[in-house]
Amino acid sequence: MEDEKDVFHVGIQNPADMRRAVLESSKEVIYSLQRFEKIQALRTEKARLSFKLKNQIAELVQIINLLKRELPKTKLRAKESNVPKSIAPLDTSKRPNQPENEIDKLELDLKSVESKLDRLG
Repeated sequence: MEDEKDVFHVGIQNPADMRRAVLESSKEVIYSLQRFEKIQALRTEKARLSFKLKNQIAELVQIINLLKRELPKTKLRAKESNVPKSIAPLDTSKRPNQPENEIDKLELDLKSVESKLDRLG
């Protein structure tokens, strides 16, 4: 047990203002955590896509080498055409839906903090 002389209390002036400041700080921390979770998700997606691209490039190199072996050997060279090569844009609409459980959880925490702030003032 604690002795009576080891226990002391400190009075807080304007406790409502202090609570509001703490809740606003909590709100900012939650915003920061949400941004962090989004960045982590983007990093994971980037790593996955980089790995996929690396594998596809390796596969293309193998196919090109196979094609070069199968084509007949000639001394003729193809003329370069002035037609610009068109590159198909990447289809970004087909992104997999990843569950954002941590972000959803943070969103609920944020709503809770905001409701407490509304009740205070």
